[in-house]
Amino acid sequence: MTQWQMMTISMDRKYKSLLDSLTYYLFEMGAQGTQIEGADYYLETEDLYGEIRSQGSEESKEPLQVKAFFEPTITPDYIQSQLQAMLQVPVQIQSQVIKEENWQANWMSHYELQTISRFIKIVPAWQDYQSNYPDERIIFLNPGLSFGTGNHTTTRLSGQALELFMQGGERVIDVGTGSGILSLIAWSLGAKQVWGYDLDPQAIQAATDNLAIHQAKTGQNIAVEFQVNDLLSGVEQTAEIIVANILPHILKELIPQAGPLLTENGYLILGGILEEKAKDLIDYLEESGWKVCQKTSAEGWANLVVQKKED
Repeated sequence: MTQWQMMTISMDRKYKSLLDSLTYYLFEMGAQGTQIEGADYYLETEDLYGEIRSQGSEESKEPLQVKAFFEPTITPDYIQSQLQAMLQVPVQIQSQVIKEENWQANWMSHYELQTISRFIKIVPAWQDYQSNYPDERIIFLNPGLSFGTGNHTTTRLSGQALELFMQGGERVIDVGTGSGILSLIAWSLGAKQVWGYDLDPQAIQAATDNLAIHQAKTGQNIAVEFQVNDLLSGVEQTAEIIVANILPHILKELIPQAGPLLTENGYLILGGILEEKAKDLIDYLEESGWKVCQKTSAEGWANLVVQKKED
């Protein structure tokens, strides 16, 4: 039976505004899932997907805690050092090994359908769901595979940008595909072909598994391909849309690679940007020959849709 390392990350309640960032970074470092505890002020305003709601008090002085599930090979010291560097606040970590059955079955009872936009819905693979109207786009996903489950604000903003700027028939490249959720959204919106890349082989396996699930549930033959790759290194295929929901400093590495691969009037959709980091990235884009077509924000996160400036 599969074993997982459960790390309990604790931080002072005065840093509660960093909870979204914390869970985002945990998934970026390979967490297979997260569970927030001692944060009912947060749960009252968030529709969390796959996070078990716990009882607590808004007046509690207990630290905020997030449980994260990792492969046994990932060390607590590594996670702690990375989190403290990215969040710039002290965190404490305790770790224990658990069996998969102790949490995966428990999670399934808490997963719910996620509404990404007016037309897009993410449905847990084990649920039977019928579209309520012809234009509804249904993505079947196994959240237990992690690497992006549709609950995070950055995923919703990127999905909404795809919905707004896609017209159908586009070729789409999804960089840092994770679970493949944005690739599947692009396909559901009428993409001609989608390529999803991720540096992590486990993410590509998760995306491939989700592709198989979606094909089985819908009966569709889906033109989506997933491949291990470092950003767009070595990629020659051009596309009308490139989407990347990854960390801002990695976006800066991606942007010079994306330009030559975008067709004329193509769009680059950038997610995973903390609101306070957005201006810095916009300045970098404008200095690098890009124009911002749209900026959207929600819950402390920003999403940008940009095009290359005309010569």
